[in-house]
Amino acid sequence: MLESQKGKQLATRIVKVAENLEQAQDEIDYIESALARVDEQAEELETVDDILSAIESDIASIEALTSDELTELSEAAKLTFVDLPPDRMQRNSRLDEGADPLEVLKTLFQSEIEEKLRNDSFRMALKWEPFDYWAVGTAGLLAAVTDFFLVGLPAGVHAGPITAWLKSFNSNKGGDCLSLVAQEMERVCKVPYDTLKGTESIAGMCGRTHRFQSLGHDPVVGFVFGVLDILRGSITAFSYDQLTRAHKFIRTESPSGVSGVTLIEAFLLQLGHLVSDVATPSGLPAPFTPLLQAINAGRFGPGEMTVAEVARWMYGRGYDLRHFLASGVSLGTGQAVLSGLLLLRELTSGDIQYQELKTTLKFQRMTFTMTCIATLGNAGKITLLQGNPLAINQAQWMRFFGQLGPQIKSWLLQDELELERLRKLNRDGWANLT
Repeated sequence: MLESQKGKQLATRIVKVAENLEQAQDEIDYIESALARVDEQAEELETVDDILSAIESDIASIEALTSDELTELSEAAKLTFVDLPPDRMQRNSRLDEGADPLEVLKTLFQSEIEEKLRNDSFRMALKWEPFDYWAVGTAGLLAAVTDFFLVGLPAGVHAGPITAWLKSFNSNKGGDCLSLVAQEMERVCKVPYDTLKGTESIAGMCGRTHRFQSLGHDPVVGFVFGVLDILRGSITAFSYDQLTRAHKFIRTESPSGVSGVTLIEAFLLQLGHLVSDVATPSGLPAPFTPLLQAINAGRFGPGEMTVAEVARWMYGRGYDLRHFLASGVSLGTGQAVLSGLLLLRELTSGDIQYQELKTTLKFQRMTFTMTCIATLGNAGKITLLQGNPLAINQAQWMRFFGQLGPQIKSWLLQDELELERLRKLNRDGWANLT
């Protein structure tokens, strides 16, 4: 009875050693491939060296066993694994054929280890299921439909209802709360770049276009140029000469002079002034579009307008901040539909956790694909409207180019990302082993 118990204990020890040998061989193969590509950290090398030393000690203790002890272990192994599933029992039947028990124990869990590596592989984590294709396609198509029917154009026959609703709020009419706030902001937040008197050196500056020509009125760039103008008492703008049809960057002193405020006060004045102008009939320009005045190149349309002239023409026909905000509705629609379908799958099947999926590269690629479908729909909208630049969904294209760079980087560095994932799996595996 004691000999049988001793045999079982030794067999259990050999199983653990065999598992260590199998994992150590995988680790050695991995390290050899990794060393050919990158320099290993000194701490990792020391850890591997300690593990290999421990394994060599285990191997030495096994090699010291006599043939009688190995025979006894073979019989004990048959008893130890009698409750294993049929597939493992079939592999252990080689013990009856006189096979080396160490070789049998070494391959005991080989298929399970290989299956785990396949399931945990980087490429398997990026694999799409049929539901993923359906969800991404549905979200992208609904975003494109929203852009065509709800966003539309800023004005004209194909004017979008969302833009029309936003432009229905006019702070110049007075009477409502928005008008009162805007009028108070206009009275309090005086800025040097919002003037037409004494700006004769800025060609083309007029009441309808001065917000597009002066960079302080840009909702984003204005917090740089506008704040500087407030601190310096200047006007930073683009002039427009109708004879040369060219925009030129210019900075001149403002008739109002320096206001003598601090940096924090300048930011607050800038914010308040933008609030006072956002709901006026002309509105504020769409973000970054005033910078297009620096591009005096290209020939578009019947008049062979430059990029700068096209941007100026679009603002004059209602392409302002309110239409930019309306164009973002298509982005929100696509993202909401995609997230909703993935959450629905989690509630119905319970297999995939949405919160975990949101942090993965797979979800980023799904979102980018949805954006590509929506952007392609906007390109079709521009084509159907005979190349009308007012059909451009600026928010959609900004998001597309914003996601394009990281996606290209992930495709180019996919091998390095896969190697890093294997490193993490190995670190976790060795941590559990030790």
